[in-house]
Amino acid sequence: MSSSTSRNFLGIDVSTSCTGFALVDENGKLIEASYVYLSEFSTIHAKAEHVRQELQRYCDRSVSCIAVEECLLGFRRGKSSAQTLITLARFNGVVHYIASSEFGIDPHTINVSTARKQLGIPLAKGENPKVAVAAWMRLQEPDYPWPTKVVKRGKLKGETVLEKGVEDASDAYVMARAALHMNLSSNRIK
Repeated sequence: MSSSTSRNFLGIDVSTSCTGFALVDENGKLIEASYVYLSEFSTIHAKAEHVRQELQRYCDRSVSCIAVEECLLGFRRGKSSAQTLITLARFNGVVHYIASSEFGIDPHTINVSTARKQLGIPLAKGENPKVAVAAWMRLQEPDYPWPTKVVKRGKLKGETVLEKGVEDASDAYVMARAALHMNLSSNRIK
């Protein structure tokens, strides 16, 4: 547990299927990371309530800055429709509101490409960014006990891999580290 005088940075990767969280201290060391699976909930309100419950776990952790990954601003071929973008933007706004009301500070929004560049995360052309970021994060935090599972079928059968939600927590870690690197601080809400 951090002391009350330290500055901690909370990163949030918002998605309607799985939202990730990561808390780093003022030295960039990961304190805690988590994620909540949201696909089973059919309404934004139910998803938002589960995000709120997870955020409340961090309320006593001396959070001085919150950084939220900016939602998609354009279409990706074969991956996003106008409806998907609208739903994600709506949910991102809801999560911003919840974070600001729970912590009493105004969250920052950071573009994912900007955050990766700030931290020097290498991405090869055509490489899956989620996989690359998770690999980078594990190099930064080799001792953190990330949850794993053993694959039961398919070409990776028998291999131990990271739980799917770790990718979202890794993206949240990038947000938190980028906020620290950019020397951001969140304004208190009056």
